[in-house]
Parts: sequence; C-alpha cells; structure tokens
Amino acid sequence: MSQYHFYFLLPVVGILALYVFWFRRDQQINARTRVAAVEAGLSEPASLHPLIDRNRCIGCKSCVYACPQQLGQGWASTDPKLW
Repeated sequence: MSQYHFYFLLPVVGILALYVFWFRRDQQINARTRVAAVEAGLSEPASLHPLIDRNRCIGCKSCVYACPQQLGQGWASTDPKLW
C-alpha cells in the first residue's frame, strides 16, 4: 500500500470516528433523558383515554377513528352513547 492510499483513507477514518463519537454521545443523552422522564413519571401520556364531552358531541365518530385501541372493532352503531 503506497503512502497515497493512506492520504485518501485518513479522512474517511476521521469522518467515521466523528460519526461514532456523535452517535454514542446522542445515545447517552437520550438514555439520561429517558431515565429522568421515567423517574418523574412522564413515561406515559397524561390520559390514555380522552374524555368526551357528550354535550358537544355531534356524532361524527372522529374520536372513534382517531383512537388506536378502537381500530378493527367494527363500529356500526350510530348511537353516540355507545361510543
């Protein structure tokens, strides 16, 4: 291997080393942030099930379609009281 190959390989190794350094640093920051969030009790949304004001409900079923737990349930009822 001639010395010219070394000059072309050196920047590639340097860029790769910087990438690995930044990737590991970001992983450590994300891990610390996650641990802090879990300790503070912020690992889940404030409400897993939204409260629906039945006085304002117009029966469009947007809440049913938006809820990830209701997918595939086959909501055929048009009665808002059953949602």
